[in-house]
Amino acid sequence: MKSALNLLILLGFICQGLTWDGYALMLANIALWLVCVNWPRRPVNIPQAVEGLVLVAGYVGGYLLAKASGQSTHFALGHGITLVQAVRLLRPLTPRDKRFSLVAAFLHLGVGCTVVIDFRFVVILLGAVWLIPVALRELAGDDYVVSGVVPGRQRFAWGQFTLLFLCAVLVFTFFPRGLLGSGGVPSFGGNQSSLLDTTMDPTGGGAAQSGRVIFEVQGDDVGYLRAFALSEYVDGMWSVDKRPALRRLDLIPPDSRKGHKFRSVRVKNAPHLGRTLPTDGHVIALGGNFFNYPLQDNHETLRVTTAWSVPSGVYEYWTDTTFSRKTLYPQELRELTQHPEPSPAVEQWLTNVLGNVTQPLEQARKLERYFQENFTYRIGAPRLNRLDPLEEFLLETKEGHCERYASSLALLLRMQGIPSRVMVGYVADQQNIMTGWRPVRFKDAHAWTEAWFAGTGWVQFDATPRRTMQRSIWDPARWLEEADFVWNVYVVNFDAPSQRELMRVGTQSVGEVFGWVHTHANWLTGIIVVLMAGALWRKRKLNPELVAARKRQKRLAHAANQYGRMLAAFEKLGFTRAPQQTPLEFLGALRQATAPALPEAEVITQHFCALRYGADDTAVTEPEVDGALEKLKKMTNVQARMTKE
Repeated sequence: MKSALNLLILLGFICQGLTWDGYALMLANIALWLVCVNWPRRPVNIPQAVEGLVLVAGYVGGYLLAKASGQSTHFALGHGITLVQAVRLLRPLTPRDKRFSLVAAFLHLGVGCTVVIDFRFVVILLGAVWLIPVALRELAGDDYVVSGVVPGRQRFAWGQFTLLFLCAVLVFTFFPRGLLGSGGVPSFGGNQSSLLDTTMDPTGGGAAQSGRVIFEVQGDDVGYLRAFALSEYVDGMWSVDKRPALRRLDLIPPDSRKGHKFRSVRVKNAPHLGRTLPTDGHVIALGGNFFNYPLQDNHETLRVTTAWSVPSGVYEYWTDTTFSRKTLYPQELRELTQHPEPSPAVEQWLTNVLGNVTQPLEQARKLERYFQENFTYRIGAPRLNRLDPLEEFLLETKEGHCERYASSLALLLRMQGIPSRVMVGYVADQQNIMTGWRPVRFKDAHAWTEAWFAGTGWVQFDATPRRTMQRSIWDPARWLEEADFVWNVYVVNFDAPSQRELMRVGTQSVGEVFGWVHTHANWLTGIIVVLMAGALWRKRKLNPELVAARKRQKRLAHAANQYGRMLAAFEKLGFTRAPQQTPLEFLGALRQATAPALPEAEVITQHFCALRYGADDTAVTEPEVDGALEKLKKMTNVQARMTKE
């Protein structure tokens, strides 16, 4: 169980378990691993043919179970590999079996890199960085450990690791996502139903409740971002207005922006938006780099005739906060008040809630408060076009997703003769305290209600109960969400605009650091002098014998490793060292047998014996030992080719 390879297999089981929504499969895989590594009976010997059947059975069973439970079936082969790994844990593994298990664990880690895109990936990455080198060292030990010879423990190569890490950081920083890929491929039309599907059915899988960022918005007092207006209600189904009044938007910013609010948007997932541009307020001007011919309808939503994918989609717009439609056309009034005939129970419920309130705006506010205070928010409500009857929602279930509340409030207002509509879009309620940008993720999709009042215009209502109360800054869940946010924005969705923002913030931070250093130069100089003096004093007091012992231990580890490799090479040539033979006795046996590469064997053996059994000084240097071993390996390869021929 303590084996690094076994722990790496466990990490692979966890990655494979995360291919399903939730943690049920992950916990089942962990339990399977615990059972196998702690198997109390004698080792189970299973033929390789049976392992092949286990692989097929795991694949087929995982596929059928995933399909039946509505989970992803793309990684069904990994379930078969999981079962094979588990079966092999029941018996001692040969070096070849261990290599297979290592490769299988790598495949599972690759699956984890594919499906885990939130901050949990950091945990998997740290576990892999720690376990992979140790597991490889275990396998190397199996190859080179012979009787009486154990390769010394090698120190971690901090210099090489630091160099690789810095190179990875530089490549990630200067070549962000999308910069090296192909962009600018036109996609005329787009998928306008993706947002509706995400909002109307949040349990439908995929990205519905994902933390991946769709776009980021920056601006003061950003409100609810509209994407669709569902204004037509026919036969129990809400739909988008099929004949909206459209007006062309100017791509040129207005000359005078006094009283207008400016927003800048960086798009991370343009295909999801399709031909919609989420905006808040009445847009008076718009500009962008991935669409043509933007139009605004009479419901204050934007759509474009053409949109295409680019590595860094950006659009900017200005809103007029004072604009409000004071009148509606007769046809609009008829469409915005359409509703099914309410049952007596619904009419009684509405009368009980409103009481003596007769003013339309006050009625709407009272209904909004009643839903917020007496109903429960719950993910998993059905789609808008197959809602349960309104009566059942009001009198029995009293819980649901945001669209249930938006739809119910709109219908109740229409029953009171108040024109209303259901709006679908996003809520950008989280702000990066460093940059001021607000990330909008898939799970930020939302539905709310807007009602029209004569003399006032459209007013926004959100009847959905609050999901959670304001949490303390010390709440662990809040810190996990912040970590998830940082990971998504600056790693998963790192692109060219994020790169420029990072450069700007980094340059500003470096300037502030230099300013602080300049201000506190005297104190810093004193601290540096004290630290240097302490280091010199410690070096002077350092025991020379301890330094020499450390150097000798390092050289002995190198010599033992090279001697072990020599024994492995001679074993391939047909000369195996007996367990009772000393290094010099084995060298004598090689001389009697006139074995090849005797000079090289003498150099390696002399160096090893001098360090293992003798004094520190030796006439043979490490470069000479390395050169002798290379000659021996070449001779072994030549002998192997001749044997095959």
